[in-house]
This record gives sequence, structure tokens and C-alpha cells, in this order.
Amino acid sequence: MKNKKSPINVDLAARAEAKLDIRAEVPSTSVGRLVDAFTDIIRPFSEGRGLKADLIRVQREEVATAIARLAQERIAIEQQKIGPVPSKLLVPLLEKGSCEDINDEVMIRRWADLLASASLGLQVQPRLVGILGELTGNQALLLERIACNHKQSVNWPYGSFADSPGNFA
Repeated sequence: MKNKKSPINVDLAARAEAKLDIRAEVPSTSVGRLVDAFTDIIRPFSEGRGLKADLIRVQREEVATAIARLAQERIAIEQQKIGPVPSKLLVPLLEKGSCEDINDEVMIRRWADLLASASLGLQVQPRLVGILGELTGNQALLLERIACNHKQSVNWPYGSFADSPGNFA
């Protein structure tokens, strides 16, 4: 007789469950001391950042005021009627212009001239705000010198930057 092997099934599945329920109460005075300690740790950083933000905001207001004052002076010299500046131009102009250094008179003058031109109804393209915002004072002066190198041959050199054809003589 042959050995017949019977199939053997072995179930090795194991199941383990564990539940851990820990409860603790932290006295409110301890929580208060923890919050106070954490606040004391971050206070110098948060106060310093707040003060820095306030200083930046004040500086930007001073620059925006200087731009508006210089634009008003130019408009007074021109003795022309002023009109509203489109929001699409005015808002970015004040945003980017106010980021200039208060001591950079070259750039503040450029922003003021741009604002005055827009107030006088000249066709100021909004893209000029982006271009001017990327320049330093020295770069703006260099571009002006390059553009006006042959100004004797151009009746109105600044008009050459407009979208309309320049008035060349």
C-alpha cells in the first residue's frame, strides 16, 4: 500500500490588539506658563520684524510723497490742465516707485516725470512702469545718454520713446 499524504492546513494567522488610553490633565497655570515662555522666546524676533515692517512702510510713504510732490512741481511748470491717471497705470506706478531708495533722486525724478506725464494726458504705456521698476539710477542715466546722443538731429528726443513715430528733422 502506498503512503497517502493527507493535505494538512495550518492557519498561522495571528491577531493582536492593544488599546492604550492615557489621560492626563495639565493644570491651566502650567499651560499659561508654557505659552508665556514660548512668547518670551519669539518676542525679540516678532517685535524686530514688526518694527522693520513699520520702517519700510514709512520709507515707502516718504518716497511716494516725494514722487507726488515732484510731479506736482513739474505740472505747475507746464501750466496745463491735469486729468485722472488710469488705475492700471497709477497703482503699479505708486507700488514700484515707492520701493526706490529715498536718496536716489534720479529714480524718484523719473517716477515723478512718469506720473506727471500721465496726469497731463500723454499716452504713457503701462509697460513703462515695469521697465522703470527694473532700472537703477545709473542705468536710467545711461539709457538717457544713449538715447539722446544725437539729440541735435531730433526735435523732441523724449517723444521718440512713444509708440508713435518720432518727430525727426
